[in-house]
Amino acid sequence: MAKIKEKRKRKISVKIGGSFLAVVVAIELGLFISLYLLIVNTWVREEVDSVVAQGQNHALVLSGDFSAETIEHVVLMEEGSSQTAIVVQDPYGKTLKSSQIINSQMSKHISELRNETKSKTETLHYHWLGDKYIVSKSSIQKMGKF
Repeated sequence: MAKIKEKRKRKISVKIGGSFLAVVVAIELGLFISLYLLIVNTWVREEVDSVVAQGQNHALVLSGDFSAETIEHVVLMEEGSSQTAIVVQDPYGKTLKSSQIINSQMSKHISELRNETKSKTETLHYHWLGDKYIVSKSSIQKMGKF
């Protein structure tokens, strides 16, 4: 009789221990996933902000002097970078100069931004796992015109 009571106690303690372990693992898993997503989304937001700031800086330089030399200089600054590219277009959407060869995916992103408000700085980015590019548009203002 004593052996049966001992076996029941062990079974109950194993069940309680297993339940406790399962609850703790589930809580930790939920916290780790939440923390991971928070960190990744923060990092993506910082990258997007960096791309927008870089585009605004280039637009500011070109607003001061929109000459072939300045366009060449701005494009040259980005040519060495494997992670960023710049495309300078006229108000009609014709590409004046680009730091990389424009592929079909880049063209798709550029055309999506082309029809938007000209006076607005915009960011177009998709899911960070599925898309290759983060795109920003910064309008060049010359004598009050965009």
